[in-house]
Amino acid sequence: KKSGREVCQGVCDHVELRADRTAIFLSHLDKDEQVLSYDVEAQLEGAFTAMPAVAEPMYDSESRGTTDSFSLRVVR
Repeated sequence: KKSGREVCQGVCDHVELRADRTAIFLSHLDKDEQVLSYDVEAQLEGAFTAMPAVAEPMYDSESRGTTDSFSLRVVR
């Protein structure tokens, strides 16, 4: 299955896995820090760049979080 609460093992409310992005929905955040992670699987060899992840609440344009981007090379 590619979406739903069971994809994130109950940590979030909903997940949508798409070819170009993953959307993770939470109805509650911890006060100090919230850590989200997910696994990716390389299916092709080559050089890739992961663009920064962006986190933002739906109704608060003042809050926002981002990660660093990173590059990797997949070889067999």
